[in-house]
Amino acid sequence: MPFEQSARFFALAYGLGWGIAALAIFFADSLTAIFGPVGYTNPLFILAVYSPAISGVLLVWRLCGLTGLVAFGQRLTLWRMPLGWWAFLVVGIPAGKYLSAALQGTLADPFPFTPWYSVLPLLGIALAIGPVEDIGWRGGRCCGGSLRRAGQA
Repeated sequence: MPFEQSARFFALAYGLGWGIAALAIFFADSLTAIFGPVGYTNPLFILAVYSPAISGVLLVWRLCGLTGLVAFGQRLTLWRMPLGWWAFLVVGIPAGKYLSAALQGTLADPFPFTPWYSVLPLLGIALAIGPVEDIGWRGGRCCGGSLRRAGQA
């Protein structure tokens, strides 16, 4: 990806994300009164987390048009990860959590969600917020290999 396009992406992504963070720091009382406490479901927090995705999508659309945006979207379906890493993700991460709980002595503590299925809406929120950030970082190639306006050599 050309330096100019990388600079645009980082300026947009970090400008939006850090701009919102600066507002949250300097105008904390006002923003808390409007949007509620800063947390995982606060709209400003979500906007800050989505800033790389917003930046990536806007740049691809601006520089490559709808064709580039479609190609960019198709890249999201690439799941090139070896089977061993999938096993680590599905088995190793939860095993690490249970091991740390056993070492802390909190393994026998009751599950904090009663009934157990009340955790599902929270998992849905986490799945909607977390992975979207990755959309912006997966870009860089559209319009025949680089971010340039369609039709230009």
